[in-house]
Amino acid sequence: MNALIAPHIAAVGAFVAVVALWAGAPGCDVEAVQLPAREDADAIAVAEVSADGSGTDSAASPPEAQEGPPVAGERALTHGSDGDDLFPSLDGDELVWVRIRVDATLLASGQEAPDCLSCPYCTGCVADIRHRRLPDGEEETLSTTYGVRAAPRIGDGHIVWFDQNGYIQLYDLATRRTASVPETTYGNRTPIPFGGALWWYGYDYSSWGSWGLMAYDLSAGERSTELVTPMDDGWWGSGGLNGMGVGQPFALGTKRVVWSRWEAADAQAEEWTFVVHAWPYYGTEAPAVPLDPERDHIHPMLTASDTLVTENYLHGAGCTVGNCDLALTAYPANGAPRELAPGAKPSLLIDPVVAGDRIVWLDHRDGLYHLWAVDVARPAEGARRMTSDKAKVGTLSTFAAGTRGLVWADRRTGRWRLYSRDW
Repeated sequence: MNALIAPHIAAVGAFVAVVALWAGAPGCDVEAVQLPAREDADAIAVAEVSADGSGTDSAASPPEAQEGPPVAGERALTHGSDGDDLFPSLDGDELVWVRIRVDATLLASGQEAPDCLSCPYCTGCVADIRHRRLPDGEEETLSTTYGVRAAPRIGDGHIVWFDQNGYIQLYDLATRRTASVPETTYGNRTPIPFGGALWWYGYDYSSWGSWGLMAYDLSAGERSTELVTPMDDGWWGSGGLNGMGVGQPFALGTKRVVWSRWEAADAQAEEWTFVVHAWPYYGTEAPAVPLDPERDHIHPMLTASDTLVTENYLHGAGCTVGNCDLALTAYPANGAPRELAPGAKPSLLIDPVVAGDRIVWLDHRDGLYHLWAVDVARPAEGARRMTSDKAKVGTLSTFAAGTRGLVWADRRTGRWRLYSRDW
């Protein structure tokens, strides 16, 4: 099992291996974000790739640029020289993100300001949880923390983030009030607000060593025992790391929740594979979904029309950087499977996310890294590039998709700023 898991982790995690476990503070049992040094981000952002997707990244840092005229269809959402804007999360017209910046009032007299991308926990570095309503709402700061524990999430009328001590904070958009959620967060990524609950994949501290899908019922004010999948020790598939702690190895839909898990393919446990399971929320059975048995399905997604889409690769081939043939495949309830987007080779279909019936991801099929999208309901239209030649996204860019369009972190001016475009 390890021989196949390790290469896959290398492929999916090599370009986003910036999540570290923060320790040494109360509630320190949550994943924290260790951001890339600015020169590392530059090197990735200006990656030059040959026609077949191979090649090396340039180490040259671009000069600090001034923000020029907007590209048709693209709009700068954040501006200025103060800090870097990262980890957007989008729900309808509601946008939340993190601004990492220096607070000069925290510096000693004569102390040089640190580079907070290289050292987010250095004295003087803070992270603002920021919110605005698109298209023209005013920015507001919901919270300021010392260091980035994980990226915020927005949905179901709520914004969720971790405070500087690693505790879950819940902001109600209707009442404009913030409350703490009394839930242990050991090893968890940011919970997803959905259907009146907070959902996450994490460690069940009550059963001594089990991991699985959990839900905190907001109306009851407690962890739900009815909505939670049975805990087990199976290794779950990758949910991606878009947002450095946002990715989850499951998908929530209007009718069911699906997840990918590494499990034995035969009774002798001589063969292992990633298997997608579906669970109807209030049931007790979670049967495997019949999918192409020749491929490992590592990242399940559900569209607005409840079509299952998986990111997958050929079983037994492994998945290492430079040797990965990832694909996106739709499995409609009625009809044959459809391949939506074969990737560049070596394929890097990075962090696909769902927006309605669209899937959005990052890859370099035409040279540099760009965001691409495909409409599952209109597969004949094929994949469509969503970012312009001026965009500088790189594999460390973070992005979000919603009903209006896309929001992503971009370094075209020398600092990470948020840009958007409509569908």
